[in-house]
Amino acid sequence: MKKRKKLYFAVLMALFTMALGMNAMAATKVVTMKPNKLYTVNRTSYDDLTYHKFKVSKPGYITVYGYSYSMYSNNKYSLRVQLYNSRKKPLEQYATSMSEYSKPAYKTFYAVKQGTYYLGVKDKNYKLKYSFTPVKDRSGASQAKAVNVNRNKKGIGLLVAGEKGTKTDWFKIRLTRKQKVTFTFTARANDHLRLQIVPADPKLFIWGSSIYAKSTTEKVTTKDAFPAGTYYIKISRMLTGDKDTSGYYSFSWR
Repeated sequence: MKKRKKLYFAVLMALFTMALGMNAMAATKVVTMKPNKLYTVNRTSYDDLTYHKFKVSKPGYITVYGYSYSMYSNNKYSLRVQLYNSRKKPLEQYATSMSEYSKPAYKTFYAVKQGTYYLGVKDKNYKLKYSFTPVKDRSGASQAKAVNVNRNKKGIGLLVAGEKGTKTDWFKIRLTRKQKVTFTFTARANDHLRLQIVPADPKLFIWGSSIYAKSTTEKVTTKDAFPAGTYYIKISRMLTGDKDTSGYYSFSWR
């Protein structure tokens, strides 16, 4: 019985020692990034966390490009990144995957306001870079403050990381005659953004009133001709309350 107890205790101690060793191996490192520079990172474990620190001086969006690789081939593999604020608090619940199936391949986007951020990566061998595009947000904060957008002009805005997921941006267009309308909706985001057409006349129903885009440009012509009048354009995240999604958008109409 005593031998069994000793053996049981020895096994427990060995497992505890192994766990400590594994925790020690999972190291954290901070790399300060400069825009448009490709960084090569080599760590000792796939569990090692690297924080890539960067700063932006004004609102806009970042384009993140990266992939993991093997020392034994030239193949690119998917890489997951997660955006953090200046206190290393995650601004998205789950990491965003960049892969050959992303559009564009191995890229993702985040809208940010002025400040310090980190891109967190848990991987062993990978390459990563970012670029920044400043954006002047021209949206209205509510339907009552909707910004007018003329024909063939652009409505531009940001749904930034870290804000409430219920935040919406508002614009409006005016039709002087009955017509079909062609909308061009562009997004640069880590998940889908939604453009919704809201008629000022509550009695008017629009079939297929929403357009979705993530990192593409969608061009859609309405099925039916709209009566003359005012129409509001509501921009939001695809899922109401989804604070994980952020991005830049623009739209035009004719």
